[in-house]
Amino acid sequence: FISILDAFTTPGALSLGKVVHRDIVDSGTESDVVVGTALLSMYGRCGSVKDASMLFCKMPERNVISWTVMITAYAQHGQGTEAFRLLWQME
Repeated sequence: FISILDAFTTPGALSLGKVVHRDIVDSGTESDVVVGTALLSMYGRCGSVKDASMLFCKMPERNVISWTVMITAYAQHGQGTEAFRLLWQME
């Protein structure tokens, strides 16, 4: 799934990314930190910060990369305040 998610990098690809996300949920691998982080990255690259944020909040496990991906998504999409808020939470 991770390789497939890397292909979705534009807002136009978001609907296909959501289809893959549903397949990931159906496979039971969404709770894996690597898969979850790949999903975060896909949503961020596609411009869907809201979906990324909802997923981030539901992640049972996060690592430095997950936090960085979420902070980057906020920062790249004009939500600097949220990026800094999350950065301070990370420490």
